[in-house]
Amino acid sequence: MKKNILYFSLYFSLTILIIVYSFLNGSMLEEKIVELKFLYLEDAIYIFAINSLQVLFWFLLSPFGLSLPFIFKFIYSMGQAPHNTEIDGFWYYLSSIAHGVGEIIVSFIVFMFTIKQFYFFYLFLKTKQANDLKRLYIELLKKYIPISIIILFISAIFEVYISNRIILNIQSFGLMDWMGAIL
Repeated sequence: MKKNILYFSLYFSLTILIIVYSFLNGSMLEEKIVELKFLYLEDAIYIFAINSLQVLFWFLLSPFGLSLPFIFKFIYSMGQAPHNTEIDGFWYYLSSIAHGVGEIIVSFIVFMFTIKQFYFFYLFLKTKQANDLKRLYIELLKKYIPISIIILFISAIFEVYISNRIILNIQSFGLMDWMGAIL
């Protein structure tokens, strides 16, 4: 358990560094998302479905190590996201904490699963014992995927009912303009 906390702390720190680097070196799309709208349950379900398919795809690619570049691209895109909106980066990230942490946790789960899979495959080649690898795949179905899906569901609800509402309220009160003038 202590190892997992240490690994997550390192992963989270590295993730924050990648997000900051990506934000500082970000580029904008030609067309920005100008008008924000209130999101509702249908939007949460859509976000949940897209994120779940993405994470299941990562798990499917993990035996080949291809989940790792997709995870990196996902984290890097978190840093790029404010550049594609009219929202100041400070406010964007402040409003995104509620759902972003959940998405980072899920990326960590897939990352660790991929690493464990390679390690157990190496042990299998060395010892011809597949018990650890079999147990890992059983844990994938009983533990890793269900936990990831639950976290993604909660994150989608947070994104719609917390993050979206925070940024819309900040925008409606003109706080973004006010803080932008101060900073």
